[in-house]
Amino acid sequence: MLAKGGGTLGCAAFNKLPAETKGEVFSWAQGYLSGRNIDALATHNAIDLDSISGAEQERFLANYCQTHSSDLYLNGVGELVKILRAKTNTHRSGF
Repeated sequence: MLAKGGGTLGCAAFNKLPAETKGEVFSWAQGYLSGRNIDALATHNAIDLDSISGAEQERFLANYCQTHSSDLYLNGVGELVKILRAKTNTHRSGF
């Protein structure tokens, strides 16, 4: 198994969760993203997790699951990574 925890939840199941529990799943996503960044430090390929506010990230993932109910929550996190990477690269090129 490649992943464990809240991110392995299907979007259809996520959509039915109470708001508090959805927040706990988002907390898993933040930990996952932080872990990716720690791994990426060696290659200088980390993403800026503050390039989009936490509230916006949480809304993005909730919207992702609403429109992709057959996907895993983790797939939405992967899409969020692409957005964060694009914003990070835009920020870096401004230096």
